[in-house]
Amino acid sequence: MATMLAATGWQSAFVVMALADSESQLLEALQQIHDALPTQETAMAIRRAKSLADHESQKRFTPGEKIKTKAQRASASIAYDQTATAQNIATVQAIASDTPPATILSEFVQRRQDRLQQIAEATAPTPGTIQHSMKITGDLKAAMQSATPQNPQAPLTVIIAIGGTADQMNALYEVTGL
Repeated sequence: MATMLAATGWQSAFVVMALADSESQLLEALQQIHDALPTQETAMAIRRAKSLADHESQKRFTPGEKIKTKAQRASASIAYDQTATAQNIATVQAIASDTPPATILSEFVQRRQDRLQQIAEATAPTPGTIQHSMKITGDLKAAMQSATPQNPQAPLTVIIAIGGTADQMNALYEVTGL
C-alpha cells in the first residue's frame, strides 16, 4: 500500500483500514466506513463482503469419498513427520531442562491464553466509529510504512485511501468533520 500511495503523486491522503477475523466483522466494519464516507468503492466493498459472508454460510459439501492424489498423500506424510519431530524435540528439551512436563504444559497454556486475550482486545469492535484511520501529509510512503495496524494478523483486511493536494484534502476534512 505504501508503494501504491507513493506512485499516486498525492500530497495528502486519508487512509482507512478495516480489520476483521470473520466475514461478518468485515461487513460490519465496512458498513461503518460507508456510513462515514459513502462512496462507490465502499458500496462495492460492502457487496463483496456480503457475498463472502453469504458464501461461507451457504456453501454445501457433497457426501462421498475424498479423493487423495499422490501429492496430497505426500504432503500429509511430511506434515505428520514434522509434527512427530516437533514433539520429539519438545520431549528432549523437557528432559534436558529438568522441568516437569506439567510445568512446561501450564506455561505453554498460559502463553497461549495471554496471546488469545491480546487478539480479543485488539479486535474488539467499537460500534458507530471508524476504528483505524490516518491523515497523512508529506512523504506518504514513509508514513504508511511506519503505520502499525491494531491487529496485524487479521485474516481479512480492506484499506481505502482518498487523496489529492493538501488543499483538496483540507476541504474534505472540513466537510466530513474528520
